Amino acid sequence: MSDACAEVITSHYPRRRIERLLVLLSRESGRKDDERRAAFVIRHFPKMPVAGRFEIIHSLAAARSRPARALLTHVLRHDPSPLVRHEAAFVVGYIGGPKELQEARRALKQDPSFLVRHEAAMALAEIGTLTDLALLTECTVDENEEVTISCEFAIARIRVRCATPSSAAGALDAV
Repeated sequence: MSDACAEVITSHYPRRRIERLLVLLSRESGRKDDERRAAFVIRHFPKMPVAGRFEIIHSLAAARSRPARALLTHVLRHDPSPLVRHEAAFVVGYIGGPKELQEARRALKQDPSFLVRHEAAMALAEIGTLTDLALLTECTVDENEEVTISCEFAIARIRVRCATPSSAAGALDAV
């Protein structure tokens, strides 16, 4: 069994602590309080087992607060686990936002894990704009076939979402 699997199966992060962190992330007050809350959670996040981090990441989709978004972009950039960064990229595609969109672009271009690059492309398929077509086209030559396919899909999806009659027809032909 891999170390990551063993950590997920054998670790027990107190449920009450996860719930308290989620409450902290779901509230918005003043900007300084939000930043302090996000910083607090960011400090404690890496100490959590993978299963706890997954739970927090998926809960961020519902929270959509400034502290939740701050944690999400931090995790996508800095978490040591490619699986957790992959899940963060998935949630970015769900909640959107300008900072999250920028982080998805960065992950697609720079993340060492193909899982994260794939999910960043899928996030761009949902929240990307026509300006992302150049980046996605550039990334269709990724060494990993799943990333290439995801980028091609994202290009077609963005063209359909931002449909002009000619781009939508071409996008549907490409799929």
